[in-house]
Amino acid sequence: QVHERLLFWSEQEDCSRPPELGPWTCRLCGVHNLPLSSICSGCDVSRFSFCYNRVPTQERFIACLEALNLAGPVKLEELHRRLCTVRDGDPPSVAEIQTTLKRLMLEKEDHKGGDKYGAMVGRDAKRRFFVTDLGKQVLLNRPKKPNRNNHDHVRK
Repeated sequence: QVHERLLFWSEQEDCSRPPELGPWTCRLCGVHNLPLSSICSGCDVSRFSFCYNRVPTQERFIACLEALNLAGPVKLEELHRRLCTVRDGDPPSVAEIQTTLKRLMLEKEDHKGGDKYGAMVGRDAKRRFFVTDLGKQVLLNRPKKPNRNNHDHVRK
């Protein structure tokens, strides 16, 4: 009898799963879902959708999230400068941006399961604002704006 034994070098990575991707309980139907899943197995809602996370849908919130996502961690003054160049119409004041950031940083707790959700913006040790993992997922899963140049919707 011949027994073959193979030895492999392995590297262990120090990584941890973000809490947003762990096991979760749907706030709408109460079903317990698997880690890394994004769609509830009970009611088919996406855990990163605007309605599930109660994301404010006004343009100022979306513009702030997008600007932070593109810029990376930035201080309030830099974010204000970026939003003034991007936004059409009246540029937002620093006070308006602070109010918007407070709302996006607000963390809520689910009454049913005790899960925390809603903090789409965070602040680092250098007092710079950044988009959290949840905020990035929400941006990726947001409804797309209708394209006015798209003529698929033209009546015949």
